[in-house]
Amino acid sequence: MEKTNKKSIFTWIKDYPTKAVIALLLIVLPIFLITIFTVNFVKNNKKFYFDKENETPIYLHQSDVASEKTMKKYFESFTVELKDNKIDLDDNDQFVRQTYKFLIDYEATKSYSGSNVKMTFKWVLATDWINYQTTPATLSISSTGNTIVFDKELPKTKYLFFTAKRPHLYIQITITKNFSDTGGVTPEPEVSTLYYKHKLA
Repeated sequence: MEKTNKKSIFTWIKDYPTKAVIALLLIVLPIFLITIFTVNFVKNNKKFYFDKENETPIYLHQSDVASEKTMKKYFESFTVELKDNKIDLDDNDQFVRQTYKFLIDYEATKSYSGSNVKMTFKWVLATDWINYQTTPATLSISSTGNTIVFDKELPKTKYLFFTAKRPHLYIQITITKNFSDTGGVTPEPEVSTLYYKHKLA
């Protein structure tokens, strides 16, 4: 039986360089550009912020959200539960606001539960795609639940394909751990900032 010699892709490129360039321009390059566009689009439309510089938000992205492994370094458990979601309408049945009530509970690990450790919290509600967000506010976690107001009407659709049905909850956790004096010298405190995300949509 006569054997068929199959050319490798590199041999084909060498034999047909013009066709290879055309294939690159018509197939590979568009795929590459679409991939870059998609990654940047998702990054820029799933952002949130807690701080501003000269009135300009310092945006954070999904890569800034703490991983489960990172959370476990500081917390034995950290839970968020949506207890209530109410929409308020005016006398003409027009949207005014909606409120979300969350029950938040946590237990710090042994290394971060002493009197030398202070934890402070801020929170926001922020949407994907539409970039609606509440103003960052201090969160004093209550055993009876905490309520936050969102004054944008949802759902909203962007570019026909991307719909924000509900905002997500983001919590900024700042952990300051102080250390005892050693030889008359006070060590610098350990300060860590985490961003926790609770999906609602």
